[in-house]
Amino acid sequence: LMAWFYNGHESKSLADLDNLVKDVIFADDFQKEDLEGFSAKKVVKEMDEWTGPKSD
Repeated sequence: LMAWFYNGHESKSLADLDNLVKDVIFADDFQKEDLEGFSAKKVVKEMDEWTGPKSD
């Protein structure tokens, strides 16, 4: 967990780390199996498709 936190990007805050642990990992309905096959790239693409094209 701390390796993830300190991995290169300065945009992560201690509050982000606390929220990840409290709101995700310790959530009553969280199961690690829910993340099998997870791809952040795929999720972002699906979210972009759901929200529609960006207007410039």
